[in-house]
Amino acid sequence: MVNEDITDLRASISLLEMLKKSFTLPIKKKYSLDNIDDIIQIESYMMDDAKIAIFAAGITSRAAKEAVLMARKKGIRVGMLRPLTIWPFPDEAIKKYLGDKKAIIVPELNEGQLSKAMKRVMGAIWSYELRKSKNIIGINKNNGELINPEEILQVIKEVK
Repeated sequence: MVNEDITDLRASISLLEMLKKSFTLPIKKKYSLDNIDDIIQIESYMMDDAKIAIFAAGITSRAAKEAVLMARKKGIRVGMLRPLTIWPFPDEAIKKYLGDKKAIIVPELNEGQLSKAMKRVMGAIWSYELRKSKNIIGINKNNGELINPEEILQVIKEVK
């Protein structure tokens, strides 16, 4: 009886390993670094002359886009970078579009996961001296209310 149980257990483990490989290998191949440029999608909005950038994803990007228009009407050069793909995180696009910005505002409906990812990416390209003069500013809400354009505009004015 014990030998049969061990044999069944070994067969189950082998089956699990086989299933794991059959499911994970296609995913690893699809999301390998070779294909990363095919996967990552970014929308750039009024970033050409922007000194301040907003990095917004999902529904928050609608408020951010409106805040950009409101700030532009006041003469503040602001743009928005919107990741359409969150994973894999668009490190290279962020470095390309946001590396020279005075401040990056990250509005999000959570505790700041995107802000943390932004700090990781920007920390790799901003020198210690640059980090003193540049900011990543999170606007976080997790109470069920949406972030509105006026809240983002207020932060833009403070950074200006």
